[in-house]
Amino acid sequence: DSRFLPSSFEIHWLSIINSFVLVLLLTAFLTIILMRVLKNDFSRYMELDEETMEEEESGWKLIHGDVFRFPQYPAVFCAAVGTGTQLCFATLFLLCLALTGLISTTKRGSIL
Repeated sequence: DSRFLPSSFEIHWLSIINSFVLVLLLTAFLTIILMRVLKNDFSRYMELDEETMEEEESGWKLIHGDVFRFPQYPAVFCAAVGTGTQLCFATLFLLCLALTGLISTTKRGSIL
């Protein structure tokens, strides 16, 4: 017996249904927006011939050439990517250790 846990658990159905409906609505809104954008782009490409298509690019299509462009400061870019990767892996590693119980998160300084 634990004095922190109740003797019986109550399921909050209203919260579960509310969360489920919210996820469905957000997914539907995102789908509608993406379908409209893709429909407009597709219809615009079907109307244009190949010569004018290369000249009239707008919006997100303008950055397609920047994806493979060499960075201006490659050393800073490599350092930033390496540091971010190290922080992500260290955080995931510590979370896995805490979930398996190998380290105690209730003791101060145990993670260090």
